[in-house]
Amino acid sequence: MIEGTSVNEEAARVVREDAARNQRMLLKLYGVVLDGERYRACRKPDCGRVVPAGTEHCCGPCGDAAKHAHEIDEHSSACDERWQERRPLVNQALSDGSW
Repeated sequence: MIEGTSVNEEAARVVREDAARNQRMLLKLYGVVLDGERYRACRKPDCGRVVPAGTEHCCGPCGDAAKHAHEIDEHSSACDERWQERRPLVNQALSDGSW
């Protein structure tokens, strides 16, 4: 437990982390269909964004970070914009089970 947090706060943090980890696993294993097109998780294991099937990484900085085995500092602005559009659709598809 993190010092200075209540048991409820700690439990909520663990649930959020588990949900994010489970979402990444579903996207990695099955992908998701958005507007009739299959998307899957970015190949950078800690990224969590989706890319069209056949695409390796969500953006150049993410691909560079994967290539050099380090955490990404910042996604490209275009990637951030795409993710803002896709994120609600991905969340909805995962909650509907349309993956």
